[in-house]
Amino acid sequence: MLAGFGVGEIVAAAKKPLPKPLRALLITGGCCHDYVKQKDILKQGLERRLNIVIDHAHSPNKSTKPPLAIYGNPDYAKGYDLIIHDECSAGISDPKIIAGVLAPHRKGIPGVNLHCAMHSYRFGNFRAKVKLSDANAKWFEYIGIQSTGHGPQQPIEVAFENNVPFITKGVKDWTTQREELYNNVQIFPTAKVVARGVQGNRKAVVAWTNDYHGARVFSTSLGHNNVTVADARYLNLVARGILWATKHEEWSVAMPKNESFDLNSKPKPKSSKPGKGKVVKVPKNAATGAKTTASSEESAKGNLAKLATDGNPATRWCAAGGGKGEWLQVDLGKAQDIRHVRILWEKANAAYRYKIEGSADGKEWKLLVNQSNNSEVKQVTPHKVDAKGTRYFKVTFLGAKPAYWGSLWEFEAHAGALPELPRKAMKAAQNGSNKSNSRQLKAPDGFLITLFAEPPLVNYPVCLTAASTGELFVGIDEQARS
Repeated sequence: MLAGFGVGEIVAAAKKPLPKPLRALLITGGCCHDYVKQKDILKQGLERRLNIVIDHAHSPNKSTKPPLAIYGNPDYAKGYDLIIHDECSAGISDPKIIAGVLAPHRKGIPGVNLHCAMHSYRFGNFRAKVKLSDANAKWFEYIGIQSTGHGPQQPIEVAFENNVPFITKGVKDWTTQREELYNNVQIFPTAKVVARGVQGNRKAVVAWTNDYHGARVFSTSLGHNNVTVADARYLNLVARGILWATKHEEWSVAMPKNESFDLNSKPKPKSSKPGKGKVVKVPKNAATGAKTTASSEESAKGNLAKLATDGNPATRWCAAGGGKGEWLQVDLGKAQDIRHVRILWEKANAAYRYKIEGSADGKEWKLLVNQSNNSEVKQVTPHKVDAKGTRYFKVTFLGAKPAYWGSLWEFEAHAGALPELPRKAMKAAQNGSNKSNSRQLKAPDGFLITLFAEPPLVNYPVCLTAASTGELFVGIDEQARS
């Protein structure tokens, strides 16, 4: 079926030529994002929804100065109806190159801008409010909003407004998974708000339109992670933005059924085993091997609910998102008198907030542990409980500081005294806590690496290097929020 047209529409159009598909150029590459995967997700998802053909202008370079083929060629948009900017080119500061990127839009070619495009082509004191007459304001003028940074990766509550009715028609408010909320230094008069986002106590416009010298421009600052880019709600929003920008509001947006994408650029990790030989286990308990379910699972990475009770402190369950209220439920198979429970959380540097409930039938629940206001940093959390005649246990994740997801290596339930956790089991959990962040760090022979912080405390790589002469070098991403 032709993307963008229903079966009935195609039959009705049999007696007249079908509209010529839009031709769009999608520009991707640069720092800090999985453009290798996202360019394919966007092409597939948008071509399924619209009568559109998307070509790539991609650079695999991961710096803030990707050598995109469009640079130095102000006629790069020739033959295209639309340019989609999804590049992360914060280090491209040559006014001549920037003018060349803007040239097609100055001539009336519509633009759609995604996520890091908002933080590209910046120079001078771009963190201060610019005037449209300033030399470093050209890209901001095209975008319609001046943005200079973002906070940590956390879910964003997106609420739509009716300032551009075509784009928001039928669109419902939603909450993303982990995303970056881009700040708004200023919103120019030519821009119209499409949606606003709330992340904790931070608020910002996250989708909008702009009139750039007569050319229509649609932008959204959402789209950092693959899971957002592949979300049907995100793709539908971008699709409607494309139709608005190209003045094809009479066209429809198809709604693909059973849509799926491969979100991983790297092979799935194999089951974690701490070292060679025999796998270290937690003490056998009533929950070992028990049927375990959850509100959601990070299935793409193999972090399934059943791994929270497999006895292996190097495999874990993780929720599919970072929101509060995610839960893990364990069925012991029969009612038992449980005196102690213990949780090995994923992260060793977090204060987890949670509650533990028990039930005899899975319907009526009794609160056993209330850690909803916990502020103590602790990876292993043992609790003495009064859980006589209990078959079901439910752990509900209520947040963490830093803002990690609900994730744990092991849940234990003991009928007798709480046995000591083997040191090797504890070490396996600690190693697993650091593995995901340190496994890609490599140093030349003779150098050691110390990991000072990890997301969400820092969003992009920051490194310190000391020379033998006493000089200290600091490496930091140019887009890091000041």
